Amino acid sequence: MQMSFLNGIREIEQTGLARYMLDNLDYLVDPAKLSVYVGTQFEWVLKLSSRGRGVVGERYIGILAKSLGFWVESPRKNTGDVNINGVDVEVKFARICESGAVVVNQIRPQDYQYVAIVLMSPSNIEIFTVEKTRILGLSTGQHTGSEAKETFKYSRKNYEAVVQDIGDTSGLRYFYDTFRLHYAY
Repeated sequence: MQMSFLNGIREIEQTGLARYMLDNLDYLVDPAKLSVYVGTQFEWVLKLSSRGRGVVGERYIGILAKSLGFWVESPRKNTGDVNINGVDVEVKFARICESGAVVVNQIRPQDYQYVAIVLMSPSNIEIFTVEKTRILGLSTGQHTGSEAKETFKYSRKNYEAVVQDIGDTSGLRYFYDTFRLHYAY
């Protein structure tokens, strides 16, 4: 069964999580940064705090994995956001910015094998399932540049550059193939 982002969001909304996050915003995004998303099905997501958007991404990946028949559970401490068929996965929610840039923040070299990037554009959601070593190799230090050892960011000036770097890891088929060979322990 293929799960659309909209169906995943509907499930999140039904659990009350979306309402809770909207009622407990840490801050609102600058409206100028929302302009390309105004009136789209994703506008509400950008009004959430950074952590709220992360929770939406984590829940979506968990729901998607379950819909594909995978075993999904909470990870051990410092091993990512979700465990899919025995594989620890860090989930990152990112968006295509007004300028066209793509930035994935707060990538930490903890004990997980894959990063699932949930990339939102005004009209679409795309999933990239990237090995941790590969995404870290393409990233720079988030706060201290080349001296960084704890927090990294993957940043490209446009979507086309992302596709050039990690486009071969895009899509539901790649996500499915990555985890179908692993078995829950």
